[in-house]
Amino acid sequence: MNLTHPHRQQPPLAVDLPELWSRLRTLPAAARLSALADAVARIALGGTPMNAHRNTAAEAVRAVMVARRLRAVAPDVDTVQTTPVYTEAGPRGPRVAVRVHLADVLHLPLAADADQHRAAYDVLRRAYPRAQWQSDEYRYDVRAGRLHRLTLDAPADAR
Repeated sequence: MNLTHPHRQQPPLAVDLPELWSRLRTLPAAARLSALADAVARIALGGTPMNAHRNTAAEAVRAVMVARRLRAVAPDVDTVQTTPVYTEAGPRGPRVAVRVHLADVLHLPLAADADQHRAAYDVLRRAYPRAQWQSDEYRYDVRAGRLHRLTLDAPADAR
């Protein structure tokens, strides 16, 4: 099945459905069909010519699982943004804390307590362990299932 634009000559997007199904088997039976449909739709969207990045089956499953866990923490969440905050004053000296912003579809802040912010940060940290949470600013789009790094690299002559 070719999931690309009909006027472009690109190879079809390969979907390894047995691997996807084996990863989704851990879900309750009622949630399998919707999670599988979401994952296949995300894979299909990743193969469109307007989006150069193609999702693998593993990335699609991760996006569905992260979205599910974030919605369990805060049901209306659409965007999670993390910002490292550097503090110099304190009894133990300088340290880095990470500020978490939860927003809805209209990018308005959600009314959430500290435990919900902490839980959302834990979900993202476990899903993306290689991200540099203490030094870079990130935005996670729940609908697209993508983590965007917002921190720009400093130019070489700016040192």
